[in-house]
Amino acid sequence: MRIPAGTPLSHSPVADTERHSSCKRDHAGANPAGGSILNSVSIMTTLPSQITTQRLLLRPWNEGDRAVFEQAVAESFDHLRPWLPWSRLPREEVWDELQTFLQKPESANDAVYAIFDHNESMVVGGIGLHHRGENSEREIGYWLHRNSVGAGLMTEAAGEVTSRAFAALPIAAVTILCDPANLRSAGVPRRLGYDFTGIFRVKTPAGDNPEKMIWRITREAWLGREFRGA
Repeated sequence: MRIPAGTPLSHSPVADTERHSSCKRDHAGANPAGGSILNSVSIMTTLPSQITTQRLLLRPWNEGDRAVFEQAVAESFDHLRPWLPWSRLPREEVWDELQTFLQKPESANDAVYAIFDHNESMVVGGIGLHHRGENSEREIGYWLHRNSVGAGLMTEAAGEVTSRAFAALPIAAVTILCDPANLRSAGVPRRLGYDFTGIFRVKTPAGDNPEKMIWRITREAWLGREFRGA
């Protein structure tokens, strides 16, 4: 999202493309890892390489995860394909495609985690924290295995990543983008107290809907939420 911190946005119809022309949506943010498959080194020197929550373990994907990753994506194909273009690739191509993505310069400032249950026996999904060109903001992208839907697991993971982002980085806000029709995905930022700023047209990879709901929370709002124990 390329909206300067503090800029008010109305709950308006789709804005023009030019307003968000720098919000480029390649495979990052809407890919199986929530970003890149293998972890970016630079940002992970600031953010922890492993995060635990009440029910989850977040850690970087590694080459040994390829089989379980491909299985999780295949099992979630019908669940993911309406929203995420990468999920429509042949099973054997997704992992290699996203490793290629990792080599792109823009992935250097992404932090990417696989989401497992605590004993790493099940892939729950993936989540990433992405730099979209605006130094004062980061964007969270995620995907969830179909068997993990409805249990609040992505809300748990995204909430922890939001906290870690504000603790580790000098940023003013965190955003989440999703398809306006993807109500389950939109429920994550809503439950976390993000503000819905509107629906805007952004640059997306081929096959993806360019119109996105944009949710945003400022550092002050998030820290106030944590202080209140929300």
